This record gives sequence, structure tokens and C-alpha cells, in this order.
Amino acid sequence: MQLSEKQILEKLPDYEDFMGLTEEIENISFEKTKLDITIKTLEVEIVRKVTTLPEYFQAGKVPSMSFIESTYKYAGINGELVPMRTKLAELTSLLEKLKMQMDVFNTFVDIWRTLSSNSRKANL
Repeated sequence: MQLSEKQILEKLPDYEDFMGLTEEIENISFEKTKLDITIKTLEVEIVRKVTTLPEYFQAGKVPSMSFIESTYKYAGINGELVPMRTKLAELTSLLEKLKMQMDVFNTFVDIWRTLSSNSRKANL
């Protein structure tokens, strides 16, 4: 299917589409960063707790960092980090989707620019 320059122009996202998408990317990015900070802060608290409280010691010794990394630090002491990590994955996926959508918008504009330029050259 061959589209004319006018038909392509009609399909282009307008300024509000770009600005709305930009704002949505910013909001999701900010929410993702805040959640990442929350997770990192909780990880610090968890490591501090399991390395200082005897109830988490193994055979009277502080658990190794590799054990802490693969258990407490990832899931949390009571699994409290799992829902946060799931939300972080969702936000990351949504952010990537929005960025790809912006790339598609930019590609549409580039195609229109090329067609428009070619059309002007042909009319010279």
C-alpha cells in the first residue's frame, strides 16, 4: 500500500502526543527510580539486621554475604521485597515500551521529512 505525503502527514503524532508521551516517560521513570531507592534502602536495613542480630546467625556466626545476597537481600526477611521487585519489573517494562513508542513517533517524523524533502526536490 502506497501512502501519499498528505496521508502520512495525517498519521503523524501531533505535538500533544509527543508532549504527553514525554511526560508519561518522565513520570514512570521517576516512579521507577523512587521504587529502586526504596528497595536499595530496605536491602541495606536487611543486611544490617541479619549481620548484627544473633537470631540470623548460622552456627553462631554471621551469615556469609553470598548467602545473604541469595536469600534475605533478594526476597527480604519475610518476602516483603518480592512485590516491590515485581512492581519494579512492571515499571521497567512499561518504561521500555514508552521509549520504543517515542522511537516509533520519531521514525514517523523522519519518514515524513524524507518524503517531504523528496517531494520538494521532484518539484524543482
